[in-house]
Amino acid sequence: MSVETIRPTMRLLSDELAERIIGEARDLLADVGLEVAHDEVTELLLAHGAERAADGRIRIGGEMCDRAVESAPSSFKLYDRDG
Repeated sequence: MSVETIRPTMRLLSDELAERIIGEARDLLADVGLEVAHDEVTELLLAHGAERAADGRIRIGGEMCDRAVESAPSSFKLYDRDG
C-alpha cells in the first residue's frame, strides 16, 4: 500500500499584488533609504553597492536588491520551537 504525502500550501497574495509590494519596497529602499545604526553593517552595505545619501541614510538600488533576491533560497522550512 502506497502512502501519499500531502503538502498543503497557503497563498495570501496574488502574483500581481506581490509584484506591486516588491516594486514599492524597491522604490523605498532606493529613494528613501534606511537608517543603519551599526557601522559594520553600513560599511558592508556600502561595499556591496549601496550609497550613503547626504542625510546619512543608506540607499539600496534595484540592482543590489536583485542580487540579494537571487542569492536567497527559493524556499525554506519553518519549524516550531520543538523542531
